[in-house]
Amino acid sequence: MGKAVHLLAVFLGALAVVGAQRDCYGAVVEVAVAASQDTDAFYGYPGPFGLRLNDTATPPMPLVKAAPLNACGGSVAAAPVLGAAALVVRGNCSFTDKAWALQRAGFGAMLLFNFEEECVLMSANATEAKGLTLAVASLTEEAGARLQELMAEHHGEPLTVQLRMPDEGPIDWSSVALWLIATGTVTVAGLWAGHGHLASMGRDSSTPTARKSAATDLPSVDISGRAAVGFVGLASAMLLILFFFLDKWLAYVLVTLFALGAWQAVSMITFAALNHVSGQRWRSTYLRLPVVGVAPVNGVLAATLGGCLCITWAAWHNAVWSWPLQDIMGVCFMLVILKQFFLPNLKVATTLLCLAFVYDVWWVFMQPLVTGGESVMIEVATGGASHEQLPMVLRFPHFVLGTNPAFALLGLGDVVLPGLLVVFCRRFDLSHRLSFSRSYFLPCVLGYGGGLLVTYCALWFSWFGDEGQPALLYLVPGTLGTTSLLAFLRGQFAMLWTHDFELVSGGGARGEAAAARESAERLEAGLERLLSPGEEQR
Repeated sequence: MGKAVHLLAVFLGALAVVGAQRDCYGAVVEVAVAASQDTDAFYGYPGPFGLRLNDTATPPMPLVKAAPLNACGGSVAAAPVLGAAALVVRGNCSFTDKAWALQRAGFGAMLLFNFEEECVLMSANATEAKGLTLAVASLTEEAGARLQELMAEHHGEPLTVQLRMPDEGPIDWSSVALWLIATGTVTVAGLWAGHGHLASMGRDSSTPTARKSAATDLPSVDISGRAAVGFVGLASAMLLILFFFLDKWLAYVLVTLFALGAWQAVSMITFAALNHVSGQRWRSTYLRLPVVGVAPVNGVLAATLGGCLCITWAAWHNAVWSWPLQDIMGVCFMLVILKQFFLPNLKVATTLLCLAFVYDVWWVFMQPLVTGGESVMIEVATGGASHEQLPMVLRFPHFVLGTNPAFALLGLGDVVLPGLLVVFCRRFDLSHRLSFSRSYFLPCVLGYGGGLLVTYCALWFSWFGDEGQPALLYLVPGTLGTTSLLAFLRGQFAMLWTHDFELVSGGGARGEAAAARESAERLEAGLERLLSPGEEQR
């Protein structure tokens, strides 16, 4: 896969958080603007004081600029119509000072926009805000500029606005979608790795499916205990580097690295899929290309499709519509990682996942309490002050918010790290020919799905805070806890703890290489027999 992918594996491990993306996405107030036959919609954040908005829109209100525009100084020009909405710029005085000045002037709503790219999340002292009854919402700088353009375009013709808070309903469908994507990814990774493990054991090497997958199998790497410790330490270092030095240029470097690594991953997954569904004649067709030389048609198609997808995403990765491309790239990247890196036994799995558990809880919950600042992991996952959307997460939008939706987030590390244990369980089942009722793979998948479900419940009910949740806090007990408990109850804990795939089945990194050599030797012997039928008869 190359060093770029290995480096990205560390970066994705650095982000193990589930939450909701803030930044300029996640607006929950819809501002509908009407002028004659023209309508437009903007999205903003509700104020912590004033009229409580709901799914029912407010009555139409004429929109005017406050005079002065910042609504400071204690004196604001009276509203031209009682209950009109005022467009106000941030700055020079507190949010409550602006709101009181506008309410005394007869305004019924305050639309506050920022003077820079950052979004405005208003705060207020409860005592100072007591008695405010006007509707309040904050908008982005871009939305404020657009509203002023509309007012200039319709000079002399009043613009009217209505505010409402869209109801997302009882089910968070974005979380459901991410749950399905993550659980499906670890399940497919386990099945795919198990198929390769069977092929390396020589049990199904005679089948067409095994022969087709042989060309696309990846060299496997067994994770050692020392590597597990180093991985968590390096992930923490990378997280701090991103927190202190993340700017647009570093974000572009990460986007480029992710796009290159994902190009490889998407191409490999597509190549394997094309080989699986195409006939022998098509798989045996090759093209002669400049620079590259001779290449299989399926490989050329896979590389072209992967390149188009990744280049499109890299060019427009900040666009709202880019999330499906990012999720496809992320899933392919995780599948390749889980197909390439293996846990040799439960001892190494416990070391890695327990350290990752502490790492996740520390950077999400404990570090803000100790330092008194924001969570480093949540700041990095949401882009921080750079406002760049980092690629090491799965995203899915809350469609109820129209063109400017909030995104539910799930770090790639929350899938890959527990997924390593899921893959281990699948390979262990196959090595020992365990029946369905004695399987470790299925309980581990169910434990992962249950742990992720508890994670979203914690996020929904704001357990331990409402910023985000360290998913490994729930995923590690769900996967490692379930596997360890089952092994203990079945009397197989010691077997899993010190397991060696090479001794049991010839698997593992060296075992798979030996199996490949043995397969080549059998093929060579078969060809010799075909070419020397007379000697065989004698």
